[in-house]
Amino acid sequence: MGEEALVHGLLGLDDSWVMLRGYHNRRGETDHVLVGPAGIWAVEVKRRRIRLHVMGEKWWYEKLDARGNVVDTGWAVDAGGRTWERQVTEVAADLAAWLARNGHPVPVRTAVMIMHEQAQLGRLENQSADVVGTRSAHLLEAIGRYAIPLDPQSCEAIVALIERDHQFHQRRRGR
Repeated sequence: MGEEALVHGLLGLDDSWVMLRGYHNRRGETDHVLVGPAGIWAVEVKRRRIRLHVMGEKWWYEKLDARGNVVDTGWAVDAGGRTWERQVTEVAADLAAWLARNGHPVPVRTAVMIMHEQAQLGRLENQSADVVGTRSAHLLEAIGRYAIPLDPQSCEAIVALIERDHQFHQRRRGR
C-alpha cells in the first residue's frame, strides 16, 4: 500500500523514467530503483503511522495512534538489524559498483520514504540517505536537486544491466 502511494505520487515524472520494483542484489533488496534522465535512485518504502527519528546510525520511531499520540517505540531496522538507511545504501552501493564495472560509473542516490498519510519526521541529523521523506514530493524535489544527467541510451543500457543483475540474484536465491 505504501509502495502504491509512492508510485501514484511519482506520476509527475515523464515517460522517460523507468521504475524497477523489488530489486535484489547480493547486499539485499530494496523496493524500487528509478532510472531516468536525472539519474538513478534506490528507494526503500515503509508504510507506517510513525514519527521517524535519525541521529547518524541510530534510527528509531515512535508509533502513533490515529490521534497522533505515541503508543510504542522501536528501532527502524530490517529483519537483519540494519537501519532502513543502511538497507538501501548497501544495495545502492553494490548496484553502483556493478554499473561501474559494466561501463556506467554513475552514482545511485538513496531514499527512505515513510508513505503513510499520518507519518511524520522527527529529529533528522547526519543521515547518509539522500532523502528521508513522508511524501512523494520530497523524493521529486531531491531528484531535481541531485540530478545527474543521463542520456536515453545510457538509461536503456543501465535498465538492462539492473534487470540482468536482479535476475542473476533471483536465480541464486532459488526463486
